[in-house]
Amino acid sequence: MNRNILLILLLAALFASCAKKPVIRLKELPEKPIVYVPNELRGVWVTRFNWAHTDPDTMRNRIISIMKNLAEQNFNAVFFQVRGQAETLYPSPIEPWSKLLNFKDPGFDP
Repeated sequence: MNRNILLILLLAALFASCAKKPVIRLKELPEKPIVYVPNELRGVWVTRFNWAHTDPDTMRNRIISIMKNLAEQNFNAVFFQVRGQAETLYPSPIEPWSKLLNFKDPGFDP
């Protein structure tokens, strides 16, 4: 019985301390990588199947839409998948562009 009360008090203290952390919101997408990451990690993994497309404009719009949506949902970290099946979704002198992009450079670095 005493263990349960102690566990409940410990969890209550933990949740109360998490609620005091400030939320950092970005008004627009940053031009450069963010150097400072708050202590609280609210991350999401975006797979290559969510954003890759054979049409470069559609792909760019998907990426922007996903990032804006995640910012509105208060995520502060995005794990953005850019590799799969021994092919890349970024410029590489060693490996080919992904079949999701028809093995072609989309004209920008996703």
